[in-house]
Amino acid sequence: MTHKRAQSLPALTLDAQAQGLWTLRGLPAASAQRLERWLDALRAIPVEEWIRIGEQRLCGDRALLTATSACSHIERAIEQQDLHVTAWLVRDSVETTVYGIRQATTRGPRRMRAHIAIARMAAEWAALAIATEAWISRADVETMCAPFESIAGTLADSNES
Repeated sequence: MTHKRAQSLPALTLDAQAQGLWTLRGLPAASAQRLERWLDALRAIPVEEWIRIGEQRLCGDRALLTATSACSHIERAIEQQDLHVTAWLVRDSVETTVYGIRQATTRGPRRMRAHIAIARMAAEWAALAIATEAWISRADVETMCAPFESIAGTLADSNES
């Protein structure tokens, strides 16, 4: 009886150079760097601002139509560029960032928790817009990032890099 040796699969290796979040490899380097900075800046947003963002997103009828259009462009870019795993990891990064805020407000009124949940979804779409900025319009990126004006400087600073 002969034994066949199992073929080994190549191991996932990372380049020796620091490249930021290696999970963002399908993205252009500038977009990945901007996204990393933006995710870091999300941590500095206070609870009151998360609530304001959620209220703002809930009340804007015209903005909702524009955001819906931008979402479909983002989804198309994710599909065309085969960024499904990257998109999932971006969403998970936002969820991880917002976790502390959600935990701190678990005993708060239902309305406040709902506003924070809406703001978290807006943050996910904004992060995805930054991730796919090479394939969508600048107007779509601005639409999705608009609720986060308090950290807009983070994006402006990274545009100069």
